[in-house]
Amino acid sequence: SINVLVGGYLSVLQYANQEKNTVLENIRSQYRKFDFGVRLGGEFELEIFNQLSIAPGLFLSIGIPNIYKGTDNIPGYFRKTHNGSAEFHLAFYLHSE
Repeated sequence: SINVLVGGYLSVLQYANQEKNTVLENIRSQYRKFDFGVRLGGEFELEIFNQLSIAPGLFLSIGIPNIYKGTDNIPGYFRKTHNGSAEFHLAFYLHSE
């Protein structure tokens, strides 16, 4: 079988740090606290045994808003930052009869 996922996500930023010359700097104030976006994916389920299946899948997430607020020197509209990810996963399904 083929399983398809289409939906959204909402995430909350907890920490944002930057390391310069071994000094850790908190840059949380430069980014928005909330992000949201679109999540798409699919997997192809293959039966291995009568009650066991394996399903390799690929998922993509893309953030919609620019999460960079900026600083006094660099305004947020000058540098655009969007979250995104590509994931490969392998799922095992145990079917009961």
